[in-house]
Amino acid sequence: MDSNIAIIDAFGSASHVAALLGVSAQAVSNMKSRDSIPPEYWARLVAEAEARGIAGVTLEALAALAARRRKPASDAAAAADRIERQSAAF
Repeated sequence: MDSNIAIIDAFGSASHVAALLGVSAQAVSNMKSRDSIPPEYWARLVAEAEARGIAGVTLEALAALAARRRKPASDAAAAADRIERQSAAF
């Protein structure tokens, strides 16, 4: 799966995923809008995906998606550091 949105959609409706995770449908909607699934739900999603034959939902896939989301922030921090060093040179 190439996004957390795709993972959630693979299970069906937000209310269905909410019931699986024990959260509100609004919480699942928020996960979709942020394209982010909190790690505390990963094991449950992986187990449910295996039980339902949904391919591509693994801890590794979820971790890779989370790492991909964090990368831009570190890129932005690196860019800010470069700008700060350049400003200090003047």
